[in-house]
Amino acid sequence: WGLRDFTLTLRPGVVGLQTSDGSLRWHSLVGLLADPITVGTSVVWTVIKDYDGGRVYLSGLEAGSGLEQIRLEIGDDPSVLYQIAARGQRVYLMGESLRAYGY
Repeated sequence: WGLRDFTLTLRPGVVGLQTSDGSLRWHSLVGLLADPITVGTSVVWTVIKDYDGGRVYLSGLEAGSGLEQIRLEIGDDPSVLYQIAARGQRVYLMGESLRAYGY
């Protein structure tokens, strides 16, 4: 199996764990590949890749519950690698270009 085969078959979404005992707190975006992930002030940000639909999104999840608060389409090529970073009220996304979003 190559890396591409792995990313196409493993799509666990994102999980939130309790820091005290490691138990599952929430599970979100099941069936999608979420990579990379960063945490802002109150939002968990992730790039989600829909290989079946050929779309890429920036998703903002509520940190306490995992509920998706926002989803922005950012591309149509799931093979592009992205990096994200959150600082204050902004999230920065670098892929084929650099973008910043406020929240």
